[in-house]
Amino acid sequence: MSDTGEHSARIAYIYNALSALLPGSSLRPKIFVGQTRSAIAAEEATLTPELLRSVKELLTETVAIGYKYGYLSARLPLERLTLEDRKFFLCALIAADLPADKRYIRSRLSEVEACALDGFFSFRLQPLKSKWDKIISYIPPDFSSLEMERFMQYLVDGNRGRIYVKAGEVYDEKYRLCRRSQLVGAEEMNLETEILLSGAKEVRIFQPLSQNSILFLRKYYGEHAVF
Repeated sequence: MSDTGEHSARIAYIYNALSALLPGSSLRPKIFVGQTRSAIAAEEATLTPELLRSVKELLTETVAIGYKYGYLSARLPLERLTLEDRKFFLCALIAADLPADKRYIRSRLSEVEACALDGFFSFRLQPLKSKWDKIISYIPPDFSSLEMERFMQYLVDGNRGRIYVKAGEVYDEKYRLCRRSQLVGAEEMNLETEILLSGAKEVRIFQPLSQNSILFLRKYYGEHAVF
């Protein structure tokens, strides 16, 4: 599995997630990070059918979140939003269609064993990019913070499921650690971004939060945030 050097964080995301899934006795995948190319290689014998399914899911998620974020970011300046709100809005757009996007990407990835993510994205996902272009066309150049707030509340009301915030981490309904914010350029887990990318309707908090995080949850999640 490989990608361009500028996308090394996405390769690192796949590497870390895959390493966490492997039994302690298994050979670790090898990772190479370079200026022009980054890659992961894993011994075929260490990848059971179940692990191969997990690898494909990681690749799917990397494209559906990481690549979509880059695609939207390059085409939506959203100049009336702050840089932080712009990031939140782009993550919300990704979360809104994430299940459908992942289904399509997974179907195109089904026969891929060795994968260059940049090539896969450029040549095998044209219909998906056309769908994203249509979404972009609906967003006016003067999109405002008030319009964003309405959209975010509408999105949360239509979400499903629950997540948990504890000890500085976010967990899904099956208590699996969520680290998707790394796919949108966060070197460390960003709480607000992680919450948005989860696509959950209810957020249950079991720790003290910063004032900014409290304001974020009250503004966009309202009664769906349980302290």
